[in-house]
Amino acid sequence: MGHSIQGSDVKLLYGEYMDHFWAKLRGNVPGLRIMDLLPEYQVQEASKARVHNWLLCGDRVRRVRFTYFDGGAAGQAFNSLLYPDPRYDLPLLGIDLLSFGSNKILCVVDFQPLVQDPEYLERHTSVLSPIYEKIRDKCGHMSSKFFDETQFFSKYLIFYRSSLGAKEPTLQVPTGKLWEVYLEYVDVYLKALSEAQSNENPDAIAYVKSRQDAYDQYNAERDPAIKLFNTYFGVEWSERFTKDFLFPGATL
Repeated sequence: MGHSIQGSDVKLLYGEYMDHFWAKLRGNVPGLRIMDLLPEYQVQEASKARVHNWLLCGDRVRRVRFTYFDGGAAGQAFNSLLYPDPRYDLPLLGIDLLSFGSNKILCVVDFQPLVQDPEYLERHTSVLSPIYEKIRDKCGHMSSKFFDETQFFSKYLIFYRSSLGAKEPTLQVPTGKLWEVYLEYVDVYLKALSEAQSNENPDAIAYVKSRQDAYDQYNAERDPAIKLFNTYFGVEWSERFTKDFLFPGATL
């Protein structure tokens, strides 16, 4: 990405988080490759912000998208979402790290379950419990204004807020607690992905894909980032971007 749109003296706050996840995918997902994107989705720039996007796939991974929104000191965001191949009924790995202005931080990381069945949740998310305990006292609950925690979220959802901005100690690399827990969530997910047993039954595959599409539909209707893209890059581009890149399984 180079430096921020506001110059090299403005730090890309979540650049190391993005670089680490990219490196982990390269080391743990056989057959990982970058998929083609239209030029307008690769980089889109406005007068005070730009957004970079990448799309990858590989063995056991249907798609994993990366987005880095760079508004300099006014706001930044790193968002990534990994969809496993539907032969594996794993949750999605969701990463959403945001900054607003000079002070407000919001970080969300979760194994996002496709269903809320207790057996499914125990099988796929209970492994997070000891990691989550390391940061539980710093986590809050999301507002119901946009999302419902009982849909597509686990009880080990990291939902972390701060008013210290880039100075937030928990965020710092390599000493911060959020950084430590983030590394562990990524490692545990990729280990589960590598060890998962495939289900080759066409009906099972179709069901998992339908749940991934339901996730896209749910988020396409609610994600507040879409309004941000509307503001900076225009409604027409944002609508195409949402459908083609962010949530392609949605019917809009």
